[in-house]
Amino acid sequence: MSNVIKIKPDEPFEEWVDRVRKYEYGFALQRIATGDDPFKVMEDMSKRMVQKMMYPVYTAIKNSRGISIDMKESKKKYKENYLDRVSPVADHVVND
Repeated sequence: MSNVIKIKPDEPFEEWVDRVRKYEYGFALQRIATGDDPFKVMEDMSKRMVQKMMYPVYTAIKNSRGISIDMKESKKKYKENYLDRVSPVADHVVND
């Protein structure tokens, strides 16, 4: 039995995760019904689910191109878009 649950081309990640969850839940119930230790079954199920759900993320990272960042420009934009627009917050209150 193959336990590969491929994501469909136009399927949202959340729907695919739900399919993975249902598959693993059914597989766990079958193992428990055959007498496997429920604690071991749950541990195995959680490991398989995490592996399956992280696979698309790891694949996307592996296949992504390197990102080139100009740190000076990035700091400048951060200062312009955030630091210059937010007034400083007092770290104490003085009652006069």
